[in-house]
Amino acid sequence: MACQALLRGAVSQATAARCEGKRFEYKRREPQATVLHELVREHLEPFLAYTREHYRKPLPKYVERELRRYISCGDLRAGFTRIRCPRCRHEFLVGFSCGGRSVCPSCSARRMAAASVHLADRVLPNAPVRQWVLSVPFELRLLLASKSEVLSAVIRIVMRVVLGFYRERARELGLGRAETGAVSFVQRFGGSLNAHTHLHACVIDGAYTREKVTGAPVFHFVAAPTHAEIEKLASVICERVCRMLRRRGLLGQANHESNEAGAIDAALDACRKLALSRGRFERIDEQGRAQQELFADELVVSRKKNDPWVGEHKGFSLHAGVSFGALDRKGREKLIRYCTRPPIALGRLSVLRDGSIAYKLKYKSRGGRTHRVMQPMELMARLASLVAPPRIPLTRYHGCLAPRSSCRAQIVPAPVRPDSPCEHRRPAAGAPQPRAEANSAPQPETLDPPKPSQAAAPPPATPPASAPPNKPRSGSSTSYVPWELLMRRMLGIEVLQCVHCLTTMRAIAVITKAEVIDKILSHVQLAAGPQLTADGYSLQYDVTGEPMPRWAMGVDPEPDAGPEERGPPSDWDGIDPPPVDE
Repeated sequence: MACQALLRGAVSQATAARCEGKRFEYKRREPQATVLHELVREHLEPFLAYTREHYRKPLPKYVERELRRYISCGDLRAGFTRIRCPRCRHEFLVGFSCGGRSVCPSCSARRMAAASVHLADRVLPNAPVRQWVLSVPFELRLLLASKSEVLSAVIRIVMRVVLGFYRERARELGLGRAETGAVSFVQRFGGSLNAHTHLHACVIDGAYTREKVTGAPVFHFVAAPTHAEIEKLASVICERVCRMLRRRGLLGQANHESNEAGAIDAALDACRKLALSRGRFERIDEQGRAQQELFADELVVSRKKNDPWVGEHKGFSLHAGVSFGALDRKGREKLIRYCTRPPIALGRLSVLRDGSIAYKLKYKSRGGRTHRVMQPMELMARLASLVAPPRIPLTRYHGCLAPRSSCRAQIVPAPVRPDSPCEHRRPAAGAPQPRAEANSAPQPETLDPPKPSQAAAPPPATPPASAPPNKPRSGSSTSYVPWELLMRRMLGIEVLQCVHCLTTMRAIAVITKAEVIDKILSHVQLAAGPQLTADGYSLQYDVTGEPMPRWAMGVDPEPDAGPEERGPPSDWDGIDPPPVDE
């Protein structure tokens, strides 16, 4: 939701600027000036050294690689692409991204935007969609986070049960062989930097059948599930998951020996165990001061709300209360952005004066606590636990939307031609067409003027008919979405439009050599290293769309917390042992 607030704020600013007649000028992002980047850059090496020294198995290579790549994300010293206007020679630089799936907020937000555009335009048909969310008991969350094969088995069980519910509804309507589809998303995080592996699924809220003559798919609406049906589905999922775990030998009778805490050999297991612990929460006001609880009677006792769209059974929770109609394309796109949102919101992260880190909660906890307070090493452990393993897909397709489904090609939307404008950019009927300026020079085909020998050269020969045409990377066969298209779709701006002459800018070079990078950065008078603000209270806009408060670096030290405010001593001491009083 934080990233959606950012998009809403950016779109409103873009709309206001267009109304005022302003032009957009690209400004390079500076991740080095954010709180998260500064913390990771400062504490990564001590954290890695601690894990190598205290654990027999250090952090996996993919965790260390993603954390290191985040430090160089957007840094011009690691390379960049030169974007130049072919008419007025205006130019700017775009740094390389790290491509991370978990830690980097910018790359995770790009994946979120690309997934929403791809799925809304090329995968989900114009049919109603319902979101199904499954949460597992607390005792199984560590198992799902550490064993990918168990997570895949749980996903298969859930989708078979949910899709089977729609097939049963179709049989009740007298339909024959009916099919439906879904797209599932794995989220490995909660709302407070905690490890919470759960499943989101966007399911087509209906069923498809085939015509007997033409074989074309026909959509049929079905009624929404009732509370009793959702509870029944939750009980079926619980029974099948427990049966699968017993068959794999992962679920048995509890005994006293199994309840004893054993030594942890792997650093990643210790990080995941810490991320599952409750930790410490504080109530912090707008000025950054910690508010102590003076009266115990003021504690708010949390009570379960009777939600008709939630079914629970032995710790398994199934929610199906969010749906969008067949014509609500923007609603489906927002739903996908919610399912693929990044795990970290930069605007909710701040550093207190004593060095403690405060992460604002999405909702207030019991007692009105608003922030999770932790030490830097605990933050690094929580970040390491959120890194998704490689070659494990976070987005999967099921039913008639599966890659090998026989009816997928007839159900998914037809691909949009690159040269055809979007509906919101097409000129209205009867609107005057823009006239070309008489004194405007034509746009050159090349960045440099052709030589006399090249100007008189005959055109190249036509390639033979057997040669296959070159397919663009952004075609319908791939989920890649170009950067400029995402900026236009999400923010409503033309990032490659020159601010001086309104000409479309082009990428002219990709610079990776160190000596060339230093020369270009020195020529354009850009710092070779990260430059942080010296005043300490500059306003920085984040994913919430609101400026960081002035107490971001803290004004008061945190009070001494009692032992009940911390997590289990073994988890806390295994990652960030408290200093010994001399």
